[in-house]
Amino acid sequence: MTEVNSPPPPYIPPRQKNSVHILRSQDYLTQNLDNATILNLDKYLEKKKIKK
Repeated sequence: MTEVNSPPPPYIPPRQKNSVHILRSQDYLTQNLDNATILNLDKYLEKKKIKK
């Protein structure tokens, strides 16, 4: 069985006004996500240490 790759969606150029804002908000979101995962990892590891 060969999988059929779906064609990539057509490229839609961003509007010049919004492109920078969108990039910045994505940066902000990823930074927040990173911080959240790091915090959760710390808590998770602490719990594991306590269980041992």
